[in-house]
Amino acid sequence: MPRWSSILLPALALAAVVPDQVRAGSADQMDFAACPIQHSPEYYCCEYSEATKVLYTKYNRPSGGDYDSYYVDGWNKQRQVNFPYVMYHPKTQEFYYDEPSTVCRVHAIANTETGELTEELQCADTNSSLAAASQDSTVFWTYATNVRNNNATFPVGANCYSLMLRDGSVDTDLKDACTSASTATEPRFTTFTETPLVVIYLLYLAFFVVLGAWAGYKHYLQT
Repeated sequence: MPRWSSILLPALALAAVVPDQVRAGSADQMDFAACPIQHSPEYYCCEYSEATKVLYTKYNRPSGGDYDSYYVDGWNKQRQVNFPYVMYHPKTQEFYYDEPSTVCRVHAIANTETGELTEELQCADTNSSLAAASQDSTVFWTYATNVRNNNATFPVGANCYSLMLRDGSVDTDLKDACTSASTATEPRFTTFTETPLVVIYLLYLAFFVVLGAWAGYKHYLQT
């Protein structure tokens, strides 16, 4: 048997075993400060109508431990509500969770007859009651169709109830049942053909055309 085979065979055997060990030893979410599990998510179901149900998630800012100061700093970073939705740069005003007088959110009203949701942007500078209701800067609400996780609240007129059990876990059956076809959403990905991207492509193309023409002209002068 060739000498190299005595090295290759053990290496192949090790390569076959390592993936299984990696899968078996998958990391615990609790080991990572940024994982959603660290934010003690609480789940609620809001019924817009008899046929329309939407799952709402309440995230709580983590506290304590070695990362406490990072939690506070990250949670209180400058934010914007992207509403009405734009793909690139929201034009709404900036706000901070720890400054109630600046807070903005998506306010929603549910039509219990049709199941439709009417949304509007509200900010504390025009709605004083919003500042009073935003004193707790450690809580964040969102739901599946809420684009880019805009700061949200329970919709007015909807019937909302908790899906949490006494031990702090979620009732998975109720959570799975809190969906409806009308509220299903699909992630949006770029097609690379959006107008701003096409403009960038054309600018790059024009640059290389000019660069090529200049190089050709320079070569022509030298000859």
